[in-house]
Amino acid sequence: MRKAVSFALLAAVVIILLSGINGLSFDPSPAAFLSDDDPELAAFNRIAEVFGDTGSIMVILNASETPLELLKRISDEIKSLDWVNSVLSATEAMKLGRFNLFTLRIPTEDYVYLEDGKLVLNEDLLTDPIYSNLLISSDGSYYGILITIADGNELSSDTLVPELRSKLDSLDVKGYRLIGESVANTETFRSIIDLTFKYPPFILLAILMVYVIKFRKVSLALLTLVPPLASVMAIVGVMGIMKLSINSLTVMIPSFIVIIGSAYGMHFLSRFEENIHLKNAVSRTVHEERVPVLLSALTTMAGFSSYILLDLKAFQEMGIFVCSGIFLSAVFTIVVLPGLVPSRETVNPQRASPPR
Repeated sequence: MRKAVSFALLAAVVIILLSGINGLSFDPSPAAFLSDDDPELAAFNRIAEVFGDTGSIMVILNASETPLELLKRISDEIKSLDWVNSVLSATEAMKLGRFNLFTLRIPTEDYVYLEDGKLVLNEDLLTDPIYSNLLISSDGSYYGILITIADGNELSSDTLVPELRSKLDSLDVKGYRLIGESVANTETFRSIIDLTFKYPPFILLAILMVYVIKFRKVSLALLTLVPPLASVMAIVGVMGIMKLSINSLTVMIPSFIVIIGSAYGMHFLSRFEENIHLKNAVSRTVHEERVPVLLSALTTMAGFSSYILLDLKAFQEMGIFVCSGIFLSAVFTIVVLPGLVPSRETVNPQRASPPR
């Protein structure tokens, strides 16, 4: 009966995971920390609707390695990218004259103009307060290209920044630098992916090695990981069903659950080894360990529940799901693990019979 219950619960966990896995997404932006009804975020979204952009990227170029013809070509090529709303560089900068009362117009002229078939820079641009130290440094040693991102691409920094780098590399641009929130989001996204897929196997391996040393049996060491891994699968599935995004904070939820929850299985199996020679060893172990395991989980949950009181959405989500995952780990340890423990001969052959 215990074995049937254990496998039924594990099957339910797999179903929950499969039901929600397609609903998961990654959000490396700082907006992931704010609630959807946050006034600051609402104001930002309103600005995006009115002006049609949701951020900017600055490309910094060394003027000595970037002729004006190349600068203009770079600007034109960047404009061709689908996610670009506008591009402003020194080649688009315009000098404003004085207001003409007769024509009711402000005369303008380009700071970069064509002379004898070659682009020439008007050095007045270096002192123009509108453009100086933005599109060009005050000493003329660096150019800047300001790119505004079109509305709807604020969560695509993981693709648009590499696309921009690829475009600049194809133009053989040397020594450029990218600055902006989207650039930082790209690095954050890379860290989230590493924490999601790259580092967890090493965490599991480290925990497994510790428990192999403790039990001197790989089978028992693996069983300690069943409750927390089942808990992680259930929590990830629920997050997907709720269409929640994984950000730089919530990506640590599985690690917390596995690190903390695996200890409950270790305590249960340690007590089971002590009771293996007794009659009804599994029932006795459940009876002895259910209260300590549940109380241990509750005290740990009390600590993480403090995050729920914060106003930041990412902290609230981490607090809720870490607490839920720890509680599920404790429950799975008491309910699922008893149906998976091996026979006394498998666990400890020399202790299969009670001592005389």
